[in-house]
Amino acid sequence: MMPFPLPSERAQAKTGGPARCVLRWSGALVLTLFLAGCADDRSAGGTGPSWFGDAVSLAATSPPADKNQLAIADRLLAGGDEAGALRFYHDAATRADAAPDAMLRYAQLLLRVGSYDYAAGAFSEVLNRDPGQAAARRGLGAALLAGGKVDEARPHVEQAVRESADVRSIRNLAVLRALEGRLEEARGVFSKAKERWPSDLDLRINHALLEAVAGDCKAAESLGHSVTISPFVQQRHLAVDGLVLALCGQDEKARQVAGQSLSASGLAMLFKKAAEVRPADSFAARAAAVGAIPVAASAQSGRQ
Repeated sequence: MMPFPLPSERAQAKTGGPARCVLRWSGALVLTLFLAGCADDRSAGGTGPSWFGDAVSLAATSPPADKNQLAIADRLLAGGDEAGALRFYHDAATRADAAPDAMLRYAQLLLRVGSYDYAAGAFSEVLNRDPGQAAARRGLGAALLAGGKVDEARPHVEQAVRESADVRSIRNLAVLRALEGRLEEARGVFSKAKERWPSDLDLRINHALLEAVAGDCKAAESLGHSVTISPFVQQRHLAVDGLVLALCGQDEKARQVAGQSLSASGLAMLFKKAAEVRPADSFAARAAAVGAIPVAASAQSGRQ
């Protein structure tokens, strides 16, 4: 098995904190804010909500079995401690007697925290063992897209759509078409997907971002507003709509919306990115310029 060092250790060495928070084009959600496990710049640091509790004493007294490691990781992740969960998923995935889904769950969390190269490696490991693993195929395409490797991502994204055509695979396809500069095809993918999954807020906010990048701010703002007024809106949707509004020059509205989920430094980076994206001279260039935006997440819970 290939070695899988913990990426959070590299992140700590470079940034002084645990895992990264990123606002980005992504195969999972097009543009996503990963909140849990990230320190608020208004706090004294830390890793956000933690749920070690008896998990620490269990790990300290005797190395847990593979299934216990996964259970502990699940609990930590549910409590918002991504850095802690990552360690337990890593240990469970790299055991000689690892459960079949351990590496997959490790890869999925690597993607969630923004460790795209590590995630791609872990998803590839899953596929080496089981080439028909649909979630790993979809995840590999997402990780490569998020890392800017469009050409490498293309066959995996398209194969995942052929094999499963679930909502996440379709979102990946829309991102791929956007990053290829194929605006009308990306619009078509979103439109058909929304007909099939009309209540999916991620699809709607992703489509809003697409239209903002394309310059159709009337459509972008309307789509974004329909998401933010939903009783099911989450922090990531508010952050994305903030970027939509910023791209459309609605800075005050962007502050009001995104300020519910981002810290002051997160807002500053959002506006900086919007200023970098707007001057690009084509849709393809603007889509590529969205890139990956590290942001500091707010400790506010937002609306659930």
